[in-house]
Amino acid sequence: MEPRYHHQITAVKHLVQNDSFALIMEQGTGKSRPVIDDWLYRVDKGLAQDLVILAPKGCYLNWIIGNEDTPSELDRWMTPEERGNIQAAPWISSANKSQLLALENLSYAKGPRCLVMNIEALNTKSKAREYLLRFMGGRKVIGVIDESTTIAHESAARTKFLLREVSHRFVARRILSGLVAPESPMDLYTQYHYLDWRIIGQRSFIAFRNRYAEVELIDYRPAHLRAEPLPTWKMAPKILGYRNLDELNQLIMAKSYRVTKDECLDLPPKVYEFWDVELTEEQGRIYRQMRDIATAQLKEGLYSTASMKLDQLGKMQHILCGHVRNEDGTLTDIEENRTQAVVDILHQHAGKAIIWCPWPHALQKIENRLRKEFGDGSTVGFWGEHSLDDRLEARDRIQNDDATRFIISNQSVGKFGNTWTSCNLVIYFANSFDNEDRQQSEDRAHRIGQTRSVTYIDLRAKGTIDEKLIQVLRRKISLASTLVGDEFRKWLV
Repeated sequence: MEPRYHHQITAVKHLVQNDSFALIMEQGTGKSRPVIDDWLYRVDKGLAQDLVILAPKGCYLNWIIGNEDTPSELDRWMTPEERGNIQAAPWISSANKSQLLALENLSYAKGPRCLVMNIEALNTKSKAREYLLRFMGGRKVIGVIDESTTIAHESAARTKFLLREVSHRFVARRILSGLVAPESPMDLYTQYHYLDWRIIGQRSFIAFRNRYAEVELIDYRPAHLRAEPLPTWKMAPKILGYRNLDELNQLIMAKSYRVTKDECLDLPPKVYEFWDVELTEEQGRIYRQMRDIATAQLKEGLYSTASMKLDQLGKMQHILCGHVRNEDGTLTDIEENRTQAVVDILHQHAGKAIIWCPWPHALQKIENRLRKEFGDGSTVGFWGEHSLDDRLEARDRIQNDDATRFIISNQSVGKFGNTWTSCNLVIYFANSFDNEDRQQSEDRAHRIGQTRSVTYIDLRAKGTIDEKLIQVLRRKISLASTLVGDEFRKWLV
């Protein structure tokens, strides 16, 4: 097991000394290990028994499910003896019989237990809520919210449920995030209220907003309906600005530990992570048809057919990214969740990032969405449909313009001759089948001049060719060597 870094040791000390605490640590700085170390310490001292991890559905399984190349967080940061004493299982909304049995066994286990649950499962009154409350009953449980901005909106159903019915049942509470206030200081209230309302000292969001924001109440009714004055409680608040932020910062930092990659020069140079993306219903149907019979019906009378083995694999990958070429040669869009996953990841990242995808159609979609989400000047494109002058400008802006945060490129165009060391996050929306594309594209950010750890996140639809392709490329194995004879069929299934 790797030695602990100085900032991780410091984080553990804070957690051990505080029942309510926030680790505001950028992606790749290793915030999961201090959480596990603190849990094991508290179990040993009789201060806790169980651990609950609530995280976005794109990454919650990383805590508990891994493989030889990418072990889970529990496997990575525990000794075999410690792991052998732990009972652990994930909540899976569409669980099969064996998964349901594992959850049932977990609920009755006596030893230290770990439950990992996607926080979206708590959006409505559901079996997930029932199971979580039953799991916690009569036990000393630590509650961790990973990527805690998922509860930043006070009106969200899952936020209300966690604050009203869950948080007070935990013997210790932790929030983990790279940025706790990606949109505004108002994002802080629910996250720190989950920890302990006394940290900020306000028991209601309205009181908190009035203390730290300049608010104007607006009557949005049409003019002809304003004859009668509108009660204040019916008027819509509009935030004009913020105040007392130094005070707010002092309050939250008393129960927070902030770590950035710039400060962690003891980190390893590369950190690899997955972000799981679910297929939409229509996308799953089209993917399975292409996988099983090399032909998929897109719409009534509209089909996509693959005539060769590699063409079949290629179209399966296109479908995962939200488009496919039909029989008349035109592209058909398919509803997908990957673009939203990119947005969710970037909201947690304070610095610059590279997004890789082999196909211009998907690249354009990503570029349009990021400009809409983060502003026109936030994003530049770097692929064949841009002129050489535009690409040179994009290359300069991502390195030297603080306002330009994201560069989007395909591997065939961007993998050679570019230095993008201003970026310390790399997202693979999709990989090409070329091993050189992967290795060379990784090195755009990780090269001479890079002084920070670089995090690489692969978007992955579990149970699809994504998993096998990423595994092959990360091991630097040529795809051609894996597709011989019956090996091709293994890729399909």
